[in-house]
Amino acid sequence: MEELKSMIAGLGQQLRGLDERIGGLEQRMGGLEQRMGGLEQRMDRFEHRLDIIESDVREIKDQVVLIKAQVARNTESEGVIRDLQELVKEHDTDIRLLKKAVANQ
Repeated sequence: MEELKSMIAGLGQQLRGLDERIGGLEQRMGGLEQRMGGLEQRMDRFEHRLDIIESDVREIKDQVVLIKAQVARNTESEGVIRDLQELVKEHDTDIRLLKKAVANQ
């Protein structure tokens, strides 16, 4: 009978030890849950910032497309403008010659 009491007392001590260990695990799990909550908040902020960056990149790409179109139009116009410059120079020369001719008559 004493032996049985001793065994029961030993089991009680083991159960208390197990309870303490479980309590410690629960505390650690609570700490991990808090840390996970913090990480989730940080991930949410990170995802929000990433969304903003993606939006900015799309906007920049759209602007680059517009700039390319403007450069193409400017490049096409450049040849016409140079031709007009030459024509204006020729007309200027012709006008000077005509003025001299009229002045000498």
